[in-house]
Amino acid sequence: MLLKRFMILNNIKIENFLSISKAEIDFEDYQGITLITGENKDANPPISNGSGKSSIIEALIFGLFGKTIRKTVDKTVSNQYSKKGCSITLRVNDNILIERSKKPSRLRVYVGGKDISKENASKTQFELDKMLNTSYKSTLASLIFGQHNTVNFIAANPEEKRTLIQKYLGIEKIFKLREGTLKLKGEASSLMKETEVQANVYQKEIDFIENKLKECKKNIHQGKQLLDKPEIIDLLETKTLDEIFDIEQNKESLTTEVTALSQKRHDLSTFLNQNKKTIKFLGVSECENCKWINPSNESKIKELKTENNKITQKMSQFATKIKSMTKKFDSVNIVLSNQDIETLKGLTHFITEETSLLSSKERYEKMFDSSMEEAEGHKRTYEVYKFWEKAFSEKGLIKYIIRNILDFLNQRCNYYLAFLSQGMFHVNLLEDLNVKIFQSSTEKDYNVMSGGEKRRLDLAITLTLNDLASLVNNTQTDVVFFDEAVENLDKEGIKGFISLLYDIAKTKKIFIITHNPYFLSLLDGVPEVVVTKKDGFSTIKGV
Repeated sequence: MLLKRFMILNNIKIENFLSISKAEIDFEDYQGITLITGENKDANPPISNGSGKSSIIEALIFGLFGKTIRKTVDKTVSNQYSKKGCSITLRVNDNILIERSKKPSRLRVYVGGKDISKENASKTQFELDKMLNTSYKSTLASLIFGQHNTVNFIAANPEEKRTLIQKYLGIEKIFKLREGTLKLKGEASSLMKETEVQANVYQKEIDFIENKLKECKKNIHQGKQLLDKPEIIDLLETKTLDEIFDIEQNKESLTTEVTALSQKRHDLSTFLNQNKKTIKFLGVSECENCKWINPSNESKIKELKTENNKITQKMSQFATKIKSMTKKFDSVNIVLSNQDIETLKGLTHFITEETSLLSSKERYEKMFDSSMEEAEGHKRTYEVYKFWEKAFSEKGLIKYIIRNILDFLNQRCNYYLAFLSQGMFHVNLLEDLNVKIFQSSTEKDYNVMSGGEKRRLDLAITLTLNDLASLVNNTQTDVVFFDEAVENLDKEGIKGFISLLYDIAKTKKIFIITHNPYFLSLLDGVPEVVVTKKDGFSTIKGV
């Protein structure tokens, strides 16, 4: 199964990029398999390594995405010997021209000759990715295969396998969502517990109030029993407790006032009697024959009589007031014992307390109901996040996705194995990501296979995962670079790989970089692109 949608690479022009001084490759001039060879004349003796072969791949990726595979920093992208800025001009899909440079940094994109560049490189890159329907990661999977993306899937543990599937499916975001969901679920759980704790506090207050209410009701009942007398019942039918206490208070006030007035009247009476005695004494004649009274005594007697008249008037006023108050006191026809009064006071206290407790209970019940409603809301939120936690887990969406791509994975892996093992092996990838290996119809244990056999299986699965990444992103290029792809393969595996390359070359252009002598011997006679490095600069010569 090969994807029908291709990104077509037409032409690339490279200037002062890494070791390449100035070069142009027209991919339309190439068909089938092409070998990229190199000679580094700056080494003594000249060798292939370090000539700049991989710089061609780096230039393509840089032209498309503005970054390199080896994460080269900006200052080392430009050739260190030229001391000039670098530029890449790349034509794809026949009518899209990409111009990218460093020193100065610049990105321009043309479609059919029309400049569609945005106000900055970031927004232009976004439009370019959208137009090509690609991404850095998916293009690497489709365009390049080599040591950098070879994986040992079969020997990996379950966690490592899940991580690889995440990477090739491009679903790392789902697991980030799961991490976010776990956090939100934890927050919802904490809030739920906090509100439940608060609700329990309110419930304890309600329970305490209910116990107090029971005591109040008991005391009210006992008070009413003590006051169960006909005269009190009749009184309570015509007057409220407050009115009764007002009357009782008035009686007490009247009693106090009458007592005070009586005391004053008594004091005045005593004083009056004392004055009368003094007058009598002063009125006695000092001479028994003539009855003569001392003039000074007469004056004193006169003063005392005047004062007595005033006292008598005052006493009369007090007597009138006392009479009036006594009459008013007698009009208050409530006759309660002191015990009845105290019982009534106690009853009033408990009735007031009962009213206050009922009000408090109602308030706490509202707060309890509000807290429980809030806790239920947090619980519902918790359950939602719990659902999505599972949905985003390996047992949820991931398992569903894997189940739906198993046929594709098995078909592609066995397609590659048919070539790499000359039909000796086939595999069956299972939902739990374990891999069953068969030689003919006999199951084999990966751990007891030879190193060459293991390498062929690993290579087949890696190629399959690359296809998966291209499938997910609906992206493939019409060109594929195989960079040191046969390292550690035995001769039988390399023979199978050559057969595979010729099959792939029916639909794609293949460029190969290798130092493997046996692989090179099998490629004898294929067209070559020669990269030569001298004095720090690499030049490219093709067909």
